[in-house]
Parts: sequence; structure tokens; C-alpha cells
Amino acid sequence: MPGLQAFGRLWIVASDDFVFPAALELVINYSWLLAVTTIYLTHDPGGTCAQRGTLATYILGCGFQLLVSVPLLVSLIVCSGRGAVMETAARRAVPSLLYCRLALFLFSVGWDVAGSVWLSSDIRHCVVTSPTVQVIIALVICNWLRSVVILIGLAVVFDPLGSVSLSGAGYSSARRKKSLLRRSLWHARFRFLCCCLHTDETSEALRDVAGHIATLVGEVDLVPSDVVAGLILLQQKHANQPEGPPEPPAHLQHRPATHARSDWMTVPRAAHFMRYALGVYGWPWFVHGRLTSSLRLLWRRIICCAHYRGKPSLALGDNCCLCNTAALQECTALEDGDFLYVSFVNRLYQVAFLVAVDHAAESIVVAVRGTLSVIDALTDLCLDSAVVEETGRPQDRAHKGMLQAARYIETTLRETEALDRAVTMHPDYTVVVTGHSLGAGAAALLARMLLPTHPRLQCFAFSPPGGLVSRPLSEDMQAYVMSVVCGDDLVPRLSVAAVEKLKNELEDALNACTLSKHSLLYRACCNCACGASHDLVTPEDGRDSETDVHRPLVDSVDRSNYESLVDVAERAMLADARAEHVPLYLPGHVLHVTTATEAHGRDGAAGAPHSEWRTPEYFCNIRVTGNMFSDHLPDLVNESLRRLAAEHPC
Repeated sequence: MPGLQAFGRLWIVASDDFVFPAALELVINYSWLLAVTTIYLTHDPGGTCAQRGTLATYILGCGFQLLVSVPLLVSLIVCSGRGAVMETAARRAVPSLLYCRLALFLFSVGWDVAGSVWLSSDIRHCVVTSPTVQVIIALVICNWLRSVVILIGLAVVFDPLGSVSLSGAGYSSARRKKSLLRRSLWHARFRFLCCCLHTDETSEALRDVAGHIATLVGEVDLVPSDVVAGLILLQQKHANQPEGPPEPPAHLQHRPATHARSDWMTVPRAAHFMRYALGVYGWPWFVHGRLTSSLRLLWRRIICCAHYRGKPSLALGDNCCLCNTAALQECTALEDGDFLYVSFVNRLYQVAFLVAVDHAAESIVVAVRGTLSVIDALTDLCLDSAVVEETGRPQDRAHKGMLQAARYIETTLRETEALDRAVTMHPDYTVVVTGHSLGAGAAALLARMLLPTHPRLQCFAFSPPGGLVSRPLSEDMQAYVMSVVCGDDLVPRLSVAAVEKLKNELEDALNACTLSKHSLLYRACCNCACGASHDLVTPEDGRDSETDVHRPLVDSVDRSNYESLVDVAERAMLADARAEHVPLYLPGHVLHVTTATEAHGRDGAAGAPHSEWRTPEYFCNIRVTGNMFSDHLPDLVNESLRRLAAEHPC
């Protein structure tokens, strides 16, 4: 639902977000009210403190504000819990209750100041070890802590753009003004998060990323708690679909492949080269999930302070103990002489990669590392599409950040002549390019750049990003790129178009939901923690489901209070601008690896691996499931491929 309008501005909080905070404060205030009442009734006038008038007044004032807060908080809980998520009309009294709560809060702060002064002046006349005096001190401290927590909460839900007045401005100028302010806000946030990465190139990338994020979230009329509730609804909806994710349209689903699958596109061969895509991550991946055993293996190869002892290293940018090199050798089982070039240098658009000779597979391997740092995340978030000039066709476009990374690798290979030396030494070997995540996207684009000089080139892309290349380029890559997607992995489904679809699904799910937000979150927690089976999708309160499905948001929201016409116009114009965005897809032929239970749409323990070739359009919808993030871990992808190669080769 739209953000709450109170005190003449919009906030990043909804009118139904006060149930749990108010309930928690109610329990605390009620407990303190009992304690204060007990102190006041049992206090000895001449015993503990010689001058108790001011402290008694303070206790009486605290009891008064606690007594007043109880019915106020109860009213806030009741009003905030009314209606479904999008039924804001049922919660119109919430702003008025917040005004009353603010007045009580200001009185409480003033009373705490007076109580602190009185306590500091009267404490010398009291027996500090007395339980009564200790409770009074605790009351003063807790009141101050509560005030600080409330101020922090206000800072969290404060919307810097909520106070922008656009009255009297035209739609075009108003939209432009607010868009520029939103872009500046996100730019400032990213600069704060990346304060240690200030360079001219990084600043330009931060501006681009801020612009994309501001555009993507600019028209979302939901607060963070609404997004969480919508994702919970979509998670159960997608889990209840026995047929799995929706199939692409018929004209795309049965579209003949431009290039038939080559004989080398097999699971065993993909599983073999997955070792290089993982090994180039270095020690962080190697120790993930197996700390004790991995450290024992690395201990045989690491050299403490190797750089200071003059130990030559085959890798650039490794740490002082050569931990990345040790993990790489353990993962690939290659010797020093098999590596022709290894770089762990990591800057913007400069990713780690290696060139090695695999005699067992008769291949020359170029492996590119995936996302492992904040600077890599900046490369991922450069969502602009740029023309792939190497193809000579203006319609061939690709992810800008990963295209820059691929060009950096291609330039480095040309300058160092590492790949040319390997091909000269082993002319019969096949050049294989591979990578995972960010590395998969850069590897696929690098393969296109190397194709003219290495026509027998092969590429294995593991979990590449969904928004990587345009459709014509994806079809051309079918001849030399094999992409592997594991389960409901989020990254191969991420694209601008997929995020737009997800936002629409979120709004539709929230509009159709008949449960209140606090009830929805409570049932979701019960389902997760206690194994309960509350249905969060179908109506349960006796309403007509047909009416709920077709109930538009505009019918349940007072637009004059929650959203101006300028906001409506801005959202429409942003949507029209993004309609011209070039859709990007996965590269080449795509192998989808799942478990047998996932393939049949049933929940339960993981079964035998299952694989199926898919079209890139199949992954244009984001699947919100419990394993959408865990499947992106490279070790799980590796395990799925290993088991599939052993049990179900294709």
C-alpha cells in the first residue's frame, strides 16, 4: 500500500505496520505501570530518601503517562490491524492516533529531562542500594532508552523525498524534479556504502547504478513491509504450482534453434570444467562449508609471508600466504607448469581470471571469477545495454558491466600473449572459456570476442545473469555456449524485464490478498518455525474471491491523501520510457538442472538430479521459492552437476 501520510509528508511505513511495535510497547508500558504503582504505594516517606517530593512527583508523572499510553496503544493496535493489506480506508484513524502518540512522546521526553535533574539532585539523600531507588534509576534509564529507540525508528522510516513539494508545477517539470532528487539520493547512498572506492571511473559507475535503481524503484508504491508480504504470498503461490514456472509463449517455446546442440554439450564435460569456474574464486569458496578439512588441505601448499621471503608466485594479486593459489591448485589438481597466467587483481570492470592447460581434457581453459567483492557488485549493477561492436551488428547488445569485463580480459590476453602461447604449444587442444555468475556472463562475451581466432572454441556458463545478451546474439551463441541453470536460482532470472514482472506480480498478489498484514506475517512465521500449513493465498475470511481479485487498488485508497496526480503521471512516464528497453536473455543453449521432486512440482527432500534443455524465455519470470538464493552458491551447482553427471548423463 502507499506510504503513510502524516505530519504533511509521506513516510516509508504503512498504516498497518504498527500492530507489532505497538503491542511490544504496550507490554513494556504495562509492566512498568505495575512497577511504578507498586513503588508509589509502598514507598516510605521518611525512610529511603529525606527529600522525596520531587522523586515522588516524577514517579506519579511516569505512572500517568503509562496509564494514558495503554488505551492509546490498544486503539492503535486495533486500528492498524483492520482490513487487508491494500484496504487503507479501514485504517484512516491511524494518523490521528499517531498525533496523540507524538504529543505523549514529547511530554515523556520533557518529563525524563526533569526526572534526570531531580534524580541527580536528590540521589545523595537516598540510600542508593535501596530497591526503590534502584527501580527509580532503572525507570529513568529505560525511559531514555525508549526515547532513543523511537527516534531511531523515526529516522529509519523517514523518506527524504516525502517533504518535496511539487504544488503548482506542471507534470513534466514535477516529474523531472522528483526524478533528479531520487537519483541524487541513491547516488549519495551508494557513495556512502562505497566510500573507500573513490575514483573517477567508480564515481561514474555509481552514478549509473544510482540512476538504474532510482528508475526501477521510482514507481513502486509499496513500503518495505509490503514487499516482504508480497514475496511471502508469491512464494506460496509458486510453491503450489504443480506445473512449475509458466512456459514461454508458443511461438517462442517451439521456435527452432538457430544452431543444433553440439556433441560436446554434455553434463560430464560441464561438470569437469566447473572445477575451474570454482577454483578461480580462490580460498573464500574453497573453505565455504568445510572449514576444517579445507584448511588441512590448504596447509600443505600455503607459504607464510611468501612475498617477503622471495617466493615466486604464479598468480598476480594473491595474498602474502598465496592462499588463493593453493586453493586453485587443490581444486583443479594442476601443477605450477600448467598455469600460464593467473590474476586475482580485482578492480572495477577488472575481474580475476586464469589461463591453464588441461592435458586430461586436451583443452586450454580460460576461467573467469564471479562476484566476490563490492567492486564486483558494481559491475553487476551496471545494467545498461551496450552494443557488442565485435559482431558488427547494431542489434547485438549486452550487459554493459560484463561487456567491459570481457574486453578487459581480451585485452590482457592479447598483451600477455598467454592464450597465444598455449595454442602454439598445443595446437590440437580446444580453447574452453568458463565462469560462474558474473564470470559466466563475462566468459560468454569473451567467447564471442575470441571466436574469430579460435573457431573451435567452447564456453560453459554456470548461472549466468538473465539480462546478458539480446535475442539475436543469444541465438548466435548457441553454436559455442552452453549455459547451466540450477533449480530456482535467482541470478539467471534477473533482468530489467523480469523485475518489472515481479513488481506487477507483487501488486496483484497484495490486491488479491484478503488477510491483514500482521495476520499474514504471523501465519508465515508459524509455517516456517512450527511446520504449520496455513494457506496464505486463498481467501479465508468468507469474502467473495471474485470480487477481491478484481478489486483495484484505486478503489481502496484515498488518492488525495496518499498519492498526488503528479506521482501517477511520473509512474506512467517512467513505465513508457522503460518500454523501449532492449530485452536481454541468457546466452546459448540452456540446461536446467533440478531435482526429481522439483521437476514434478512437489515439496520434500531433494531427489535424483533431473535435467532438461530450455529456451532463454523460460527464465524470464523470477521464481520466488525457498531456494532461490541458496541455489546460486557455486558449491551447490557443482554438487548438482556432479551427481547428474554420475547418475544421469545426457
